[in-house]
Amino acid sequence: MRVSKGNNLFNAGLLLAAVLCLFNFTYVGISYAVTKSEPIDPKNTFILAIGSCPPWQPIRTVCKNDVDLFVATAVKTMGIPQENVKEVVDPEATYGGVVKGFEWLKEKASDDSAVIVYYNGHGVLLDGIDGKNKEEVFVLWSEDFPFAGLYAVTAKIWMTDKEMASYLNQVPGRAKLIVADTCHAGEAEEYLKYKGKHVDYGLVDTALLAATEAGELALATGDYGLFTLRLSDAMRDSSNMEEAFYKARQKTMEESKGICGELKKKDSKDKCEEQGPTIDDPLGIVKHFKLNTKKVSGDN
Repeated sequence: MRVSKGNNLFNAGLLLAAVLCLFNFTYVGISYAVTKSEPIDPKNTFILAIGSCPPWQPIRTVCKNDVDLFVATAVKTMGIPQENVKEVVDPEATYGGVVKGFEWLKEKASDDSAVIVYYNGHGVLLDGIDGKNKEEVFVLWSEDFPFAGLYAVTAKIWMTDKEMASYLNQVPGRAKLIVADTCHAGEAEEYLKYKGKHVDYGLVDTALLAATEAGELALATGDYGLFTLRLSDAMRDSSNMEEAFYKARQKTMEESKGICGELKKKDSKDKCEEQGPTIDDPLGIVKHFKLNTKKVSGDN
């Protein structure tokens, strides 16, 4: 199943926004072991949440806010124990810090675990890494702006989607989910969608939830990324992550159209475009991440 942007309704709800290359990225790899008779166990589910808004970027609070919001929502709606969560945010979210995060996942997870990797940061497309195609690159933390993007990749300051996929593929587990809310998030599909059986952990395919299509900017409103905000809202009112994604997708498309309309009223040359979250889930993996199966104490 592949769904990308289509026609949508206008919603003028959010008037103030900042255009960011924010990346909240959900990647899912799953094996044949996930079936209706064997649901994912929240107590055996682990979250690695990464947020990188470097100090040389204009908006610096959104990444941490989004990490905190997504983690709190996932813990509550999925019933995941807090001790199963590791956050790597801002000064900790260097290349080396992210690698250590994946090492933590590798130590914690087992072959029957579920793994969620949430990433929030800036995403760019760079030419020349493989000499052929544009590649999604995740802008990790550094005190100063690297003088060139290709240097930042070769010096292990920024991380490519191919590199992130290689670290994730070393983590055991029967279900893996990455959520991506960033500019050009759909571009990461080439590497963050596993093609074929993994020799170690038996992964046969993956699903990708992306905040944007390749070539699109991700929007932020107030102190949060638009897609993360709407996904978190939807997770509190859905039975599984697939249902939550489609609700968030509709809201994101409607509100981004309104946001861009307001920005273009102020500047007719503004390049803001409607944001179209995408899902690539050929085996129907995402629906196995169940939500709200038990009423949380304190809820109405």
